[in-house]
Amino acid sequence: MIVINLDLAISLIISITLILVISSWFRYTKEESRSLKQTKDVVQCPYCSYVFVDFLKKEIKTCPQCESYIEKKEKTMKNDLIKKEDKATVLVTVIMLVLAMTILSIGILGAMGSQGLLGQNQVDRIKAEQLVKGAFWKYYIQQAQGNLSAVTITETLDGKTYTATVSPAVAAAGPHSTYTITTTTNY
Repeated sequence: MIVINLDLAISLIISITLILVISSWFRYTKEESRSLKQTKDVVQCPYCSYVFVDFLKKEIKTCPQCESYIEKKEKTMKNDLIKKEDKATVLVTVIMLVLAMTILSIGILGAMGSQGLLGQNQVDRIKAEQLVKGAFWKYYIQQAQGNLSAVTITETLDGKTYTATVSPAVAAAGPHSTYTITTTTNY
């Protein structure tokens, strides 16, 4: 089984999407330019509306149906430039949207990762507290039996080793015959 990080998986998905969008755009513009070249050969007679293909590309064409003369109209370069600018605008807009989605998803993943780490630290702290409570009660029972030695408990939970130590801080009794103890936990 292949183990993959969530950040890497989302980055791969977004990268593949971006590559597909850009390649589709290039393919679309290439096919569109090919189809435009083919449609330049198609002519419609302004008198009888007959549509025919002019392979000879003469300046003055003759309609095969009504035999009228048809002048070739000049296409303005301005219209072609506007179309190319529109294509570039669409491409830039798509790239900007994909980059914005990438930045947003990386931010969300970063927040999720830090929340997961914070949650794991909280779980480790709770485990350590519970282990210290167990060591405290073990020390309490030993004290009731007259043994004042320190208690150390070592447990391995989910691959982490926790060590809890409960020991008397001072040998003398405090006010009202109380003892001060020190607890430490390492994990």
